[in-house]
Parts: sequence; C-alpha cells; structure tokens
Amino acid sequence: MMARHPHLRQVLNSIWPPELPSFRRVYAILDGARDESIYTRLDGSFQEYCCLYSGDLAQELRVTAPYLVQLDAEDTIARDILNQGWGRSWGVFLRCDEPMERLRRHLRHFLIVLSQLGARLIFRYYDPRVLRVFLALSSADRLAQFFGPVHSFLFEEAEGEAIVEYSATQGKFYRARASFSSAGGQAEPATLLGTAPPGAATRPTGLLEIDPRLLRAFTQSARVNWIIEHLHEFFPAECGEVGRAGVRSLVEYAAERAEAHGFTTDAEICQYAQIAFVLGQNFDQDPDLPWAQAILEPRPADPDIAIYELHKAAVAHLTSEEQPQPVAAPAEA
Repeated sequence: MMARHPHLRQVLNSIWPPELPSFRRVYAILDGARDESIYTRLDGSFQEYCCLYSGDLAQELRVTAPYLVQLDAEDTIARDILNQGWGRSWGVFLRCDEPMERLRRHLRHFLIVLSQLGARLIFRYYDPRVLRVFLALSSADRLAQFFGPVHSFLFEEAEGEAIVEYSATQGKFYRARASFSSAGGQAEPATLLGTAPPGAATRPTGLLEIDPRLLRAFTQSARVNWIIEHLHEFFPAECGEVGRAGVRSLVEYAAERAEAHGFTTDAEICQYAQIAFVLGQNFDQDPDLPWAQAILEPRPADPDIAIYELHKAAVAHLTSEEQPQPVAAPAEA
C-alpha cells in the first residue's frame, strides 16, 4: 500500500481551496525528466494530458518531455502525483479558465528564450526551482507576458515543506506562501509584487528575453540544486537527520561563504559545502579550527590550491578526532 505523503491534505487544500470557482480549471505541468514513472503514470491513466513539445517524438524524448495535465482533487492520479512527487520537483501547478489546447499554445511560447546576446536557451520553467527564481526577479511587464491567461502558479518550496502561489488579478501580481511545518499550516498574507501598466502585452511578440541578472540567478540556483543532490547521494543518513529543508539552507549559506572566499567553480563550491556539512556551516570562523582561517584568510590567491589544502586539512582533522586517545599510565608510587 502506497504511503501517504505527510502534507497531502494541506497541499490539496492549497491547490483546490474551498473558495475556488467551479469554472476555474487546475492543471499541472509535469517534468518527465525528473522521473520516468511520470510518463508511465500519464500513459496508463484516463486523464486528459498533452505534451508541450510538438511533432513525432522519439521514445527517449517522449519519456522525458514536459506534460500538461488537467487534474481534479478527487482524481486518483492527482493524489498519486502529490504522494510521490511533492518535494521532489516533479513540476508546477496552475489555475486557468482556458481549455487545455489554448493553455498549451500559450505555455509553448516559453520553452525557448533568448539571452541578451541572442543565444537561444531552453527554459525549464516547469521546474519549481527555476520558476521560483524567475517569478521572484521578474518585472510586472514580464509577468504579464508570462501569465497570459493563467490566473495563478503554485509550486513547492523548502523541499516540499511549504507552497508558494503567484497570482494575477486585473493586472496586479501577488505572492502568497503557506508553510506546512505545523499541523494547521502557517499562511503568510499575500503581498503585492507590482502592477502592469495599462495595455501591457499579455503574450510575447517574440521569444522572451532573459537578462544577465536572471541568468546569474539561474546559474546559482542550479549549482545549489546540484550540490544538494550530491550530498543526498553521498551522505544519505546525515541528510536524513538534517532534513531536506535543512540541507538546502546549509548549502545556500555555504555557497555564499565559498564565493566570499573567492571560490567560483562548481567543483570548488561543492567541496566547500561538503566540508561545511561535516564541520558546521561556520567552520571558517570557528576559533577551534584555526587551520581553516589560516588557509582562507586573506582571500586565497589560487582558489584551486586553497580548496585542495582545505580538504586535506579537514580530512586530517577528522582523522585525528577519530583516533583513540592514549591512556596515561598511572604514576608509580
């Protein structure tokens, strides 16, 4: 029997609140690349769904493509998706009054975006880790284009311990958040993000342009996500004790500290985060670990050598702690 997700009821109530109008449809965009079982679940169901990609796809691409599916709170597949995928970045949810085909046409506009240099980039906005960055840093004009006919986007935050909703009402954009850390949930009041000017376009005239600030934010977010998955793979027991939200918080802080010390590559920042995970997030300021400060201060001239020395010193420190301490011989009478 499938285990029930601990936040299932709260998530269902957040996506399908009692006051939701009967004419407003609830959809999910599911990322087949996150788990191959997503495609199998949809293909074996009677649910209405469609692929956001067009054309005759090869089997490998068909399995890993993004899918738009209409859901109802009472659907078995809706509960199955939430039970298995909530907290694992399977996709995002949205509310819209339009039928599926019209919504699909709108969403397809954003599968490819442009950098300011004109490069075409794949935009995986249906990953909640990407969408939360994009919506948080977008202007009201850009939000108007992205939302189009969509009333609200909903997605997981804090590794599934909270849900965030971005909504649009008459050109005004709001953000609300509810935490599941307590039995009743902790809802924060909706905050106004901005207002689109009169006559703002509700659909892009061409490919959406992503500015350098957003690209940097996406790069930093992707790095953090990669390090988190790395830690879960190599330190599963320790990550289980800290919890998914705790691991994310530690990695985000460690990435900031690593960059402050001059580390810039994914490998360097990942190595720094591993050391912080084992020794504590403030190991670089710990007076009991003077060797860390000696390596990191002043800012290393060669980060590659510095991270190697830091790792070697951390291993030596941990190894010496694990050695049994000699017992002093009793003094002779």
